[in-house]
Amino acid sequence: MVRLNSIQALRAIAAIVVVIYHFNAVEIYLGDKVETPFFSLLYFFGYGGVNLFFVISGFIITWVHHRELGDRTRAASYLRKRLVRLFPVYWVVWIAAAWISYSLLKDDYCVDTGAFWHLFQSAFLVQTNLVIPDIHNCFVPQAWSLSWELLFYCSFLLFFFVRREVFAPVLILWTCSILGGHALDLPFLEQLAIFSPLNLQFIGGCVVGVLALRHETRFAVPSLVLGLAWVAVSIALNATGRLSVDLDWHRVIEFGFASIFIVYGMVALEMKMGERNFPPWLIELGNASYSIYLTHLATFLALRRLLADMPHTIGVHAIYAALLILAAILIGWLVYRYVEAPILAAFRGVSNNSQSFGYVAACLLLTIAGGAVLTRSYDQIIPTAFAFDSNNGSLEQAGPNTILNLNGVRLSVTDERQGWVSKVRATGELLEIGGWALDRVRNRTALSVLVFVDGKLVQAQAPMHQFRAVEDGVTFFDGHRPGFRFTLPDAVGRDVRVFALLPDNRVGELYYPPDFPPR
Repeated sequence: MVRLNSIQALRAIAAIVVVIYHFNAVEIYLGDKVETPFFSLLYFFGYGGVNLFFVISGFIITWVHHRELGDRTRAASYLRKRLVRLFPVYWVVWIAAAWISYSLLKDDYCVDTGAFWHLFQSAFLVQTNLVIPDIHNCFVPQAWSLSWELLFYCSFLLFFFVRREVFAPVLILWTCSILGGHALDLPFLEQLAIFSPLNLQFIGGCVVGVLALRHETRFAVPSLVLGLAWVAVSIALNATGRLSVDLDWHRVIEFGFASIFIVYGMVALEMKMGERNFPPWLIELGNASYSIYLTHLATFLALRRLLADMPHTIGVHAIYAALLILAAILIGWLVYRYVEAPILAAFRGVSNNSQSFGYVAACLLLTIAGGAVLTRSYDQIIPTAFAFDSNNGSLEQAGPNTILNLNGVRLSVTDERQGWVSKVRATGELLEIGGWALDRVRNRTALSVLVFVDGKLVQAQAPMHQFRAVEDGVTFFDGHRPGFRFTLPDAVGRDVRVFALLPDNRVGELYYPPDFPPR
């Protein structure tokens, strides 16, 4: 199958945007040390690079494998190629990032908090159940998106076992199920990852792939213009607080649909006008985009520690920014050149079905075993974390020794403060809050978080493992992403209380900003 330069160029752009977006997180981490942050605008659209990656994934898989659909003899080969594309280089980067975390950053959080099975989950992108993917990776936090890639790969596998003619109807049915489930507010659909709106981006990529295979290029220019205009409008809406990255629907509306139009426009233009002459370095970065995506955060962490004493006046910070961004891209390219490319070349020689089935079976067995053990380990760590019913939880009064009765579990409220609410944004009646909750007494264990609105429990969230290192007794985060995030509709101006659930069935309230909640 012909490799399209336009797709490689888009992959490069997506990777570069994500890298710079995460450098903006470094600037946020440095706070007042930075006189003039250079990339603040990226906060409002940089994450859209991941949305673009999702659309490209749907396109590439359809572009490469559409003619094989309906041929079950090709299923093992397809799955082997996808798993080989995803895992080997990821494992290399994951191990390297673990070494950086332990040896350079002196971060033993993953060992302190349940160690092996959490590491296993991170290494194999294992999910504890079939609901929304909840990977919180110790060393490669951006791997959350890989769990969605893996879900899509497995979903696409089913098309090898049915007639090719049902491909388009099933995509339409899948799309209608996602839209209908959310329009009708069906909770059981909203909790299933297969019906997440994020899948619309993969589906959109598949549609673009079908159009390209049919050489449908009539709408190339209008589509590209529409996609770019959509991005511009989305940036404005996000900057004014009308849309939020914390909601999957908002992410899809902001940059998912725009990415579909952009990918179609670029591909159709190339097919219509012939091979585009993109700069060779851009094509090469597109080839290396996966390695760049995997390695850039570890590069940032290492260099940030090595350059911790550097001042951040305008001129010096410009050098600092250029150094970190270029180093992240260069190291990603080196990993592609000397790790990813040789691994892929080696596996291309493994083509017989018995070896394919062996590789696939081993991965599936590891995933199933890890999921079973991990589910059990979560139950042992926080037995009540997943048992809360928002209709039954109530908070009678504030203060020590208050007794909460949640689904038969008696919880006492202590006067201990177990973390901070560090991010608050009110948009209309929508309240977004974030922060962290950490039990310092028990080896810095991450705590589940409970949110009460007007005395009633409305949301509960299991621990999010995003803590990085402890310096002088203070826990810092990797980037600006908080340990927990909630989006609460109709909560502005109401009594909002956030508690951390301790392992011994006690809850401790968090510290709040002076004007929390906004009124």
